[in-house]
Amino acid sequence: MTSKDLLSQSFKLRQAQSKSRWNQPASTLHNLILTVPNSSCMYECGDVSDQGITREREYNAEKIWHEVIRRSLSHPEELLILDSRGRTPLQAACASKAPINVVRILLTSGKKPDDEHSIQSMLLRTDNHGRTALVLAIANHGSLAVVQYLINRCPKASEIRDSAENLPLHVA
Repeated sequence: MTSKDLLSQSFKLRQAQSKSRWNQPASTLHNLILTVPNSSCMYECGDVSDQGITREREYNAEKIWHEVIRRSLSHPEELLILDSRGRTPLQAACASKAPINVVRILLTSGKKPDDEHSIQSMLLRTDNHGRTALVLAIANHGSLAVVQYLINRCPKASEIRDSAENLPLHVA
């Protein structure tokens, strides 16, 4: 099976998952985030034959993240829409290991630079399981830069317990 076939198969699986009633996207922005290739093996593949597939997945993920940025800038109203899990696009992106530039744009797009209250409320918002963007980033092994950025923007988010009574530190 070629790397193109694997990516196509992965994309079709993600589309099927996004259409399930448990994970139904609420907006085009959510749908874009759900199509980011799963990066769980992107950096763990040690076999030389897997490196081409890994590079192709990285390239496709970068293209999709670029489209997420473009969409969030052109349709900032979608940043407040919740999916069936009760997640904003910011939370969905943090759960999908979004790069720091994507997280910054999702958090600040459509807001005035001095609108710190709105940014704080986005970072304190919880999904159906009580998880903030910070918890989702930590639980899904997001980058250290993203975790630090979220904590620096809203230190209070590190004190929010999820529905299982875990703090972000417990999830780490």
